[in-house]
Order: sequence, then structure tokens, then C-alpha cells
Amino acid sequence: MDQLPTKVGVAVEQNLRRALEIFKKIPGSSYIAQYIRKSHQNDPARTLFEFLLFLFALRYFLASKQSYFKRDYLKLSENEVEELIEEWEPKPLISSLSDEDKMLLKEVPVVESASNEKVVIQGSETPELLNLTATDFFSRRNDKEITELAVEKIKYYGVGSCGPAGFYGNEDVHIRCEESLANFLGTQKCILYSQGYSTAPSVIPCFAKRGDVLFVDDAVCMPIQRGIELSRSKVYYFAHNDMKNLEDNLIKANSLYKGRGRIPRKFIITEGLFEYTGNSPDLVKIIELKKKYKARLILDESWSLGVLGRTGRGLAEECGISRSEIDATIGSLATGLGLYGGFCAGSSALVEHQRIISLAYTYSATEPPYLAGCTSYVVDRMAKGVYSQELHDLREKAHHLYTELNKCTEIDLISRPDSPLVIFTLRSNETADDSSASKAVHNVVMTARKNGLLLTRLGQVSQWENFGSLNAVQILLPNSLSVEKVKETAKKIIACVQEAQATN
Repeated sequence: MDQLPTKVGVAVEQNLRRALEIFKKIPGSSYIAQYIRKSHQNDPARTLFEFLLFLFALRYFLASKQSYFKRDYLKLSENEVEELIEEWEPKPLISSLSDEDKMLLKEVPVVESASNEKVVIQGSETPELLNLTATDFFSRRNDKEITELAVEKIKYYGVGSCGPAGFYGNEDVHIRCEESLANFLGTQKCILYSQGYSTAPSVIPCFAKRGDVLFVDDAVCMPIQRGIELSRSKVYYFAHNDMKNLEDNLIKANSLYKGRGRIPRKFIITEGLFEYTGNSPDLVKIIELKKKYKARLILDESWSLGVLGRTGRGLAEECGISRSEIDATIGSLATGLGLYGGFCAGSSALVEHQRIISLAYTYSATEPPYLAGCTSYVVDRMAKGVYSQELHDLREKAHHLYTELNKCTEIDLISRPDSPLVIFTLRSNETADDSSASKAVHNVVMTARKNGLLLTRLGQVSQWENFGSLNAVQILLPNSLSVEKVKETAKKIIACVQEAQATN
């Protein structure tokens, strides 16, 4: 029995020699024979194993592609097949609409025509409605010079860029637009994004990674929330505009990571003018805490840029803070400025890093060249102070609107007095459940529509919000209204609120 492996090896060797003599007659066989001899020389068992593998491979490639179990298939007649098809009930691709979904869809207006601050919507009982939902506070869309410039750029560049910036999508107007924004904000460089919404979700993960720590205001908007989620960083949320709570979180994080090897990078993330509340943080205090606890600051100026400050340079200008104190200024150009796209401004290293790493910049087509050209035009004029009086007038009108609305005992104004982005909640909703509160806001919006005002609720998707949705009414005040018209509008809004409350 002990000699069995040896005998098997000898038998295999003899048979292989006979096979090799036949095999030598095949062209190229000498190379294969040489490999087999060397392989078999010291390990006959290996030759047997390789031979079995060869047989398996041969059987595998020559085997029929038909299933071995085809004989087990059930043969159905045509009648049986038709019967099964008729009985099959596919599941719906999406769930059916709830009562709240239907209510929200009813609020969405279909605009048939628009002129300045007036709009005509489908199915409205009122011929024209005052539009209090447009983010273009200064009606740039109706500016004749901007329209003519857009037409001129389209004739030269065409409509779209058709490619990402890193490939062939960047035109000279995109580069000039970035330079205009950098000069306007007072930063070393600026990078232009094709979509405002994708800016924060792309910028934040560029710098904040797993293991880093973020200190975030709990009222930040959805794009920032998504950017935080994508960063996979440790997050400390502090109460809205509560600087004491922010400092407590900074102290807590420092104590947790002290003596544990690498000190994590720390980022404070907030907004210049909050989309969900219409107010601003104490930027001076945030800068002080940033320096004290060695953190970096990311400031979203989507709504404050073009609205706050003497020349519209945002919250930093209003607070008298140098832009160099803010590590990254991000934002959408489609809100306060009424333009298109997004941006991130800061140091040269910060901007150049994004040109390689940022997903929204690397893989998205650049914004249409004519829009970049229009952005440069508006920003350059703002830098020269051309729109300074407009900014002053808008904030003054916003203050008049706030003062008049504040007389209404049925609402709570949560936005700052000089903000054209006005947010208010209903006091009756303080003790109401979410469904009842949503219905009350719906009644206010629809009552206003019947009375010639196009209002909207604060745009939030409750299932995606980190802290739930705030059932509130949002007003976007156009600068084209006179002070008298603003006061009249405020009184009409109050009347609509009272009428809606009476019918609940």
C-alpha cells in the first residue's frame, strides 16, 4: 500500500512518454512538452493534478450551454400562460398619494404668464396675483441690458457648454466670472459651480472626511445637510444661533479628542441668512470661537449675498469682517443675486483642490456661458456700488413689511426685521400636531391666492429633514413694490391669515 503512489507515478510517466511521442508531431508541441517534463520532474502528483484540471476545462468549454435541469421545466399550454398573465397583478412603482400629498400638490401653482411682480396662474379665481415667491428680488430677469447681453453671448458662445470644466466645458467667460466673484468678495480665488444646489453637497465632502468634526447650526438648509451626510464626519449640532451651545460643543469635542493621537480637523458650518428662518448668526462671535478653539469656518451666503451689506457683499461686509477670516464662502447665485449657478471662494489652495476632487465640478457640465457672462456683469456693477441704493431700498421696504406684520397677533415672525426673506409661523400651531399645523398653513396660502397674493409655505421635505419640517409661510419681497404698496400688502396678508384662521 505504501508503494501505491510510486506505482501510480511510474504508470503516469510511461503513458505520458507515449503520448508525448505522438504529441511531438503537432507544430509547437515541443514547448508544451518541455513544460510538462519540467513540471513532472520533481512532483509527479502535480502533473496528475494539472491533467485533471485540463480535463475539467475541456469538459467545461465543450459542454452544452443548455441547462442540465431543462428536463425539469414545466411545460405550460398557451391557455395556461394566458391565465397566469391575466391573474398577475403588478405592485405599484410608487405608493399612492396621501391626503397631505394631495394638499401640497394643490398648492403648486402653474404659471401661465408673468410680468414684473404680477403673475397669472392656472385655475386662479383672481386674474393677476402679486408674486411674493420669486427669489429674484431686484427683477434682474427683466433688466433690458442684461437681456441684451445674454442674447449677445448666445450668438457668440451658443446656448450650452456641453462639457465639464476639466475637459472642454470651460470658456473664457467662466474664468472671468470666477475672477469677478473673487474680486467682489475679496478672496484669492473663486470656483464656479453649474448648479447652486449641488455646491454645498460637493464642497463640504472635499475637506471634511471621516474622523473630522463638524459643528453645525441645527437650522441649516437641505444642501448643507446632504453635504454633511456625504462627509461621514462626526457632527455636533448646536441650537439655532446659540453661541453658548456652540462653545459648549467645541469644549466637549476638545476634551474627547485630547490625548488620543491625531487632532481631528474641526469645521463650523452656518449660513449668512438662514433659508429656514430668515435671520443671521452672530458672525463676530463665531470668528472669535473659531480662533479660540482652532476650527475652520464654512459660511453659506446664498441668501445674504446681494442682500446684506452696503454693497451686497453679504453678512461679512455687514459685520465688518474681512473675508480672509472665513475659510470657505459658499453659496448659490440663484437666490439673493437672482442669477444662476453656485460658487466657493477662499484661498488659492482651497479652490484648486476642488478642481480635482469636487464631484459636482469634475463631472458636471459647466453652466451656459451666457449665464456666466451675465453673472460677471451684475457682480462687477455691484462691486462699483451701482446697486447700493437698491440694496438700501429693499432692506427699508423689508423693515416696513416686518413692522406691519408684527402687529398681527396671530403670527410669530422669526426672520430678521430687514430681511426680504420673511418667515412667519402661526401661533395657533404651537400646540397643534404636525398634520393640523400643515393644514393651517395650507389654508393661509390658498386664502391669500383667492385674495390676489401668491404666497408659498416654507419649502421643506419633512422625511428628509434632520430636525423635521417647520410649518411656516415664506414671503419673498420684490424691490419693485413701493413703500405704500408694501404696507398695503402686509395688511392684506394679515387679513388672509385672520380669514384662514376663522375658517379652520
